[in-house]
Amino acid sequence: MPLPVIGYALSMQVRTPPFPKAGESSSEPERRFASDVEAVVDGLRDVLGDLAEQVVGQSLRSSELSRSLGLDKSLAWKLSRLIRASDGLAAARHLPGGAGLAKILDALDNAGGDHERLAQARDYIQEIDALVVRHAGRKSTFRAMLRAFETDSRVDPKETVRGDAFRGAAAAWGVQALAHVAVHAIKPSKTDSETFDLIAANGLVSIRRLRADVPWTVGRPTLRDGQSRKQDGPQHLPLASDSSSDEDDPLLLYKDYCSQPPPAMRVHRLANGFAELELAEGPVGQTAEETVIIAKKILRALPRQIGGEPNIFHHVSHIATPVEWHISDMLVHESSFSGFEPTAASYAELGMWPWSPEDGRQPLERLRMHRTKVEPSLLRWEVLPRHQSMILDAMRHAGWAPDEFVLYRLIQRYPLLGSATAVSLPLPQL
Repeated sequence: MPLPVIGYALSMQVRTPPFPKAGESSSEPERRFASDVEAVVDGLRDVLGDLAEQVVGQSLRSSELSRSLGLDKSLAWKLSRLIRASDGLAAARHLPGGAGLAKILDALDNAGGDHERLAQARDYIQEIDALVVRHAGRKSTFRAMLRAFETDSRVDPKETVRGDAFRGAAAAWGVQALAHVAVHAIKPSKTDSETFDLIAANGLVSIRRLRADVPWTVGRPTLRDGQSRKQDGPQHLPLASDSSSDEDDPLLLYKDYCSQPPPAMRVHRLANGFAELELAEGPVGQTAEETVIIAKKILRALPRQIGGEPNIFHHVSHIATPVEWHISDMLVHESSFSGFEPTAASYAELGMWPWSPEDGRQPLERLRMHRTKVEPSLLRWEVLPRHQSMILDAMRHAGWAPDEFVLYRLIQRYPLLGSATAVSLPLPQL
């Protein structure tokens, strides 16, 4: 039977190389040009992003950069697009000229930017100048070469269609959210060498009602009190035991990353230890946005083998709410997963049973994940300023060392309602 109404909140650009790997069809000079641009401009982008965050704050929009740094609107717009670009090749298309870059560095210096990081930025600019001379000879040719890597000069037609679908679904259903987030970290269990432990943080960010009379199911998490009763089975634990109410919270809310005050949610118990979370009717619009994140550490979550065969960890995000962004982060213990990398694909679920690996269903599309080290500057995503700190805090609360992990990141803009995104990771054997 349903639990009483409770108050709480539900608490994800990918840098995907747009050029083929070695051995594929593209020519070696083309690959070398793309990889050089990617590496150098990515470095400048990260340094400028750190400096801008240091002196401006988390908002990297052009209006705030213009106001805080005293830059003209055109230059501030270029800086914002450079920092917020999805990858080094995209960022390179927004590089200001030499005089513009000098003005940006002077403005950051005058605003109190770190001198060591400013020196790094100047080194990267010199590397870019050398790269232009080596590959193109002049800036105009360099920019023309960059255009060869654009799938569309302005807008991805597929994204336009999906954006229309998002807006139509939101208007029809009366609800939308900024982002569906899914963060998972995996490493061998300390208590059982045949299993792996997990950290999981999932939820919806900035849920917004468009009509006051609309209740909405926002998730179906595992209830803590519905977990396996076996002594050696999976054990679901809260990430942060910061209050006496943790034992009374079967949902394992990550309170630090839920909105405040917490929204009214109806919790319905389902079979097999699951719950259905329903956002109650309430205020509409941006001023009433709410966020719900559920986070936990699961001991002995996954066996290395099933029936004597190697196991595969499938994390599936079911897109059941109109969202602008979907971000799925997989943090993999580097030394334990040498040679093992996750893959991702999107599947149709509309009118079908939820996706399962046993279905053999063909994907809508194969998706790329970007690999990077787990470092604060590399985790930053401007769309969700707190996402970076949520990952690091989750690992800290679990007692795991971030520098032992690598991050695989997938970001989708306007994921289709009624689709599922599956991230699959083979588990290594002993």
